[in-house]
Amino acid sequence: MRIGIFTPTFLPKFSGAEIFHHQLAQRLQELGNEVVVFMPNKQKENLARQQWKLGYQIDGFPGNLGSLIKRWPQLGLRFGAFFLDKLQRKWNLDVWHGLMMLPCGVTLVHWANQRNIPHVIRSAGSDILLSKEGNLGERLNLKMDKLIRDKIPHAQRVIALSESIREEFQKVGVAREKILLIPNAVDTSKFGKVTSKQKQELRKNLGLRAEAFTFLAVGRNHPQKNYPCLLEAAKILSIKSRRDWQILIAGRDVQELERTSIQMGLQGRVIAREFPILAAAGMNPTFPPKELVNAYLAANVFVMASHLEGFSTAMVEAMAAGLPIITTSSPGCRELVSHGKEGWLVNPCDAESLANSMAEALEKESQLHQFGLEARKCASNYSWDNCLQQYLSLYNQLVREKAL
Repeated sequence: MRIGIFTPTFLPKFSGAEIFHHQLAQRLQELGNEVVVFMPNKQKENLARQQWKLGYQIDGFPGNLGSLIKRWPQLGLRFGAFFLDKLQRKWNLDVWHGLMMLPCGVTLVHWANQRNIPHVIRSAGSDILLSKEGNLGERLNLKMDKLIRDKIPHAQRVIALSESIREEFQKVGVAREKILLIPNAVDTSKFGKVTSKQKQELRKNLGLRAEAFTFLAVGRNHPQKNYPCLLEAAKILSIKSRRDWQILIAGRDVQELERTSIQMGLQGRVIAREFPILAAAGMNPTFPPKELVNAYLAANVFVMASHLEGFSTAMVEAMAAGLPIITTSSPGCRELVSHGKEGWLVNPCDAESLANSMAEALEKESQLHQFGLEARKCASNYSWDNCLQQYLSLYNQLVREKAL
């Protein structure tokens, strides 16, 4: 089968959506399919300069599609359809897979329905979800919300990563029978068990205090991640607990968070690290990078204060490493964790409750073992074998339907 993945963002940018679709493209290609990933031309050029061995084809489209869609929606849709026609003639694809509602989702639906092209749209989270507390979500722009409501209900299928996203799709008018729930996948084999002594050695290698109880947070420095709440919780915890503890924050552009923590009087409590993706020309980049895998294995508890998540791959990776979870009851977080089973759920933006859960983790280490066992069990539900089977079944169904 010839499959096109149409995305507004891709490698060499590294966040959950880019990494997942890179891995999806690779694995689909390995199964004998022909995969082409379409991205803005500038990203295509940046990716080509890396000279990585990707295993699939890449191609580009004009990067101003998004700005046109936002300023002049109808002009942007016609502009996008023109280029999709050119790409379809060039690659003769059987099915199209669009990522994010704007600009790719609405453009793909507009174009594909006029030409009877099999297609599916997949949400990344903030393109469909809303967080009024964090003032997050593309649909807060009423013009964009209307465009999504006008176009997305006419998609052949849409993919939701979580129940929260499925509910939001229904709110904008997508029929429930068109919505498939397909979460992201994680290679759980990378996260073996380690002893306490091995954890200490890993901490040393990461520049952490070997004996300190270690909380781990993973994610770029972005308002969605709500790091100010985590830092405020750390400030409260520094008063509540006399134990030696530290928080490792791993992600893009997180160094500013360590500087902020020092200003808050948390010297040595918050350590920020950015683990780059290093792959030589002709090699295939590895996700997650080895240092990040070691960070999961070195930690005692994973903590995430997000306002919303489409699907937190980082949280599932932490579960695969056997880490208990402390997170919020926000969309995309509450679907993965049951309070008192894999860890703790707290109210969003409630630094006091977050600090209390962290203090409980420090004081009740015997409870952490059971939470960790439940977390590993939960992570096993997100295998690549299951994910690929669902995508291939969907693609074949879409092609059959359009042939009728």
